[in-house]
Amino acid sequence: SGRCGPVRYFDLDTVKERILILANSGTRTVKFVDRTFNANKERAADILTFILQNYGTKIPEGVCFHFEIAGDILDERLFSIIASAPKGAFKFEIGIQSFDERVLAAIYRKTDSAKLISNIKRLISFRNAHIHIDLIAGLPFGDFASVEKDFNIAFALKADMLQFGFLKILHGAPIQEELERFGICYSEKAPYEVLSTNWLREQELLELHKFEETLKRVYNRGAFKDTLEEWMKKSGKTPFRFFYDFRNQVQKGMQLVELRKELLQYCGEDCKM
Repeated sequence: SGRCGPVRYFDLDTVKERILILANSGTRTVKFVDRTFNANKERAADILTFILQNYGTKIPEGVCFHFEIAGDILDERLFSIIASAPKGAFKFEIGIQSFDERVLAAIYRKTDSAKLISNIKRLISFRNAHIHIDLIAGLPFGDFASVEKDFNIAFALKADMLQFGFLKILHGAPIQEELERFGICYSEKAPYEVLSTNWLREQELLELHKFEETLKRVYNRGAFKDTLEEWMKKSGKTPFRFFYDFRNQVQKGMQLVELRKELLQYCGEDCKM
C-alpha cells in the first residue's frame, strides 16, 4: 500500500511448500495477502494450478484459498483455471473502489471499468467461487450522488458479498500529500478513517455508516437471499435507496427475527411471502 520499492516475490518452490503446510494445519482458509495476486499472471496461474493439482490429495478438500485480485486484468488462462476449480476451493476479493473516472484518476488507479464489470460477471457465472467486491466512500471527487451510482452498478453484479468501506489515510499512502487539496479530515486514531471531504460532509458519512451496517446485516449476511430481490422489486426503489432508507431501523445486535419483522413493515403488506 505504500511506496517502498518494486513488487518483491518469494521463491516459488518455497511458496508451494508453505501452501501445503498451511493447508494441512487444520485451518479452513488460507489467505494470500498480496494486494494484487494476479499482478504477475504467469506466477498466479502457476500457484492456482499447483493448488488444484493437489486438491483432495496433499491439500485436504474443504480448504478455501482467498486471493485479492485485479478483476480487469484477468486473462483467458486464469479464467480457464478458475472455471475448473471445485466449488469452494477459491475465494476472490476484487477492490472496485469506484466506477467514477474522476475518482479513479485522483487515486491513481488505471481501471478499465467496462472490462472489470464484464470479468466479474464471468467469474460469478462459474458458480464455483465466492466473489467478494469492495466499494469505498470518502474518496476524492466521490460525492453522495457518485457513491449512490457506484453502489447501484456494483449491486447489479450480484456478487456473494458487496463490502462498503470507508477511506483510511494509511501511513505512506500518496493521498497523505494531498489532504488539503481534497479537504480531507480524518481520525488521528487507528484505523485513521476519513471524517469529511470536500464532497462528503461529516453527517453524510455518518449516515453512510448506518447504510453500511444495514447492507451487512440484510444482504451480506445472506439470510434473505430467497426473498430480498423480490422485496426490492416490489419496493420500487433502487438498491441504494432500498438499504439507505431502511438504515434507521437496523440496530447492532438485532436478532434475525426482529430484522425480518422490520423488513416486512418497511416493505409493506405486499412483500409478505
